[in-house]
Amino acid sequence: MEPFYNDYCCSVHPDILKALSELGSRNFSGYGTDSLSAETRALLLDQCGLKNHGTVCFMAGGTQTNAVLLAYLLKPWQGVICAESAHIQYHEAGAIEASGHRVIDLPGKNGKISPLEIENFCRRYEKDPTHAHMVQPGAVYISLPTETGMLYSLQELRDICTICRRFHLYFYIDGARLGYGMASPECDWTLKDLGALADAFYIGGTKQGALFGEAAVLTDRIDTDGLFPFMKQKGAVMAKGWLTALSFSVLFKNGLYMDLSKKAVGQALRIRRALEEKGVLPLYPSSTNQQFFNIPNEYLTRLSPHFAFDIGAPSDSSHTQIRICTAWSTEESSTGSLISAVKNL
Repeated sequence: MEPFYNDYCCSVHPDILKALSELGSRNFSGYGTDSLSAETRALLLDQCGLKNHGTVCFMAGGTQTNAVLLAYLLKPWQGVICAESAHIQYHEAGAIEASGHRVIDLPGKNGKISPLEIENFCRRYEKDPTHAHMVQPGAVYISLPTETGMLYSLQELRDICTICRRFHLYFYIDGARLGYGMASPECDWTLKDLGALADAFYIGGTKQGALFGEAAVLTDRIDTDGLFPFMKQKGAVMAKGWLTALSFSVLFKNGLYMDLSKKAVGQALRIRRALEEKGVLPLYPSSTNQQFFNIPNEYLTRLSPHFAFDIGAPSDSSHTQIRICTAWSTEESSTGSLISAVKNL
């Protein structure tokens, strides 16, 4: 069965395994204090336009990164604003709330929260005569791309940044699929833009070719003096910190990260076009590696023995919602087989 159900089902890109094997029995100092980690941090900061102006720390996974960094940024009486469909709201088992902070979910469209929605909420909070008794907004969280595969434009990111500065909120970006966003033909922002606009964000590795791990980037607008002990306290510091750094070194030194991302997005858009030609329209106008459809059950019955999708709830008696997700590891032959099967429906 050809896998199209997520973008983290394959182990690791061969170049990373090769680099790991070439290290042989080489020893590194622990907890990210080694030279490889230092070189990789410098490489990523340079890519983000933050040379000598930021901090990079490596963590094991996305939920851990979100939970640790937001808990570090927020004061005990503060919460984080997000779209109602945000990953921290519905798919992280209450990790933010477990740290003592409320998730303040606001209505969104196609997984995106509008700058105006954020501003209106903050103004309502300030004008409420009892706001001293309420959870204070301390940060804004967005996923880039969103959980529905959608992108924020550069202007939207600038508008959110402006609102965050006006209301003294941290601007935090979940980049679990960041490369797939940058590879979209609709993307008009870069890592340097994120470095200039966000206070903290992370570059996803788990879903983009690494064995595991994410690279969290914090600008010098954040006081990071206590970050390491805070991460240690939360179980987010690996003794073999160099292992995650190695993955990002391989992915970013020669453009592999973007090459893999472009490959996955290109395949996803080809699949979308094939389904559109059969009259199956996407649920969201996504231009990234995640594509969502309301597919006739008869089509799904014919495709599902051969192709694995992320299957959601029935839309009605004759249709089911599915997600088709390509990845860095998706073979051209698998995509070709799916497109041929769709054309033959």
